Amino acid sequence: VLSTFSLLIGEMFTGGFFVLPFGIGAASASALSFAEVEPPVLIGVFTVVSALALWGLREFASKDDDVVFAVGGDRYVDQTGILTAPIQGVGTIGRVRIETESWMAITDGNQMIPEGAVVRVSEVRGTRMVVTAT
Repeated sequence: VLSTFSLLIGEMFTGGFFVLPFGIGAASASALSFAEVEPPVLIGVFTVVSALALWGLREFASKDDDVVFAVGGDRYVDQTGILTAPIQGVGTIGRVRIETESWMAITDGNQMIPEGAVVRVSEVRGTRMVVTAT
């Protein structure tokens, strides 16, 4: 019982959920100890329940890793916008308006894109949108 409380209280002071499965295993072994079960069985129960709890928490924690949301300028990749300042070729910077925001725009290659053209954002490089004419 003391080990159960020690592990569960220790879990509150750790950065992750590493101690929690062992606290769950200790709680299950302590519950069986009141039924006067033999120590080797208690050790086995502690080991098996701790391993299952560790596996279960790992599966639970890994579910959040699947979804990655685009933030900042990356949310505009594959979106279309209107050029508000022309791009005169390689090394020149124009401006593109996408929704309510205005971004600096560049192009790969030697494209000249006039003001007012509809463009598609292919990638984001720092604070600049790489655009192509549609």
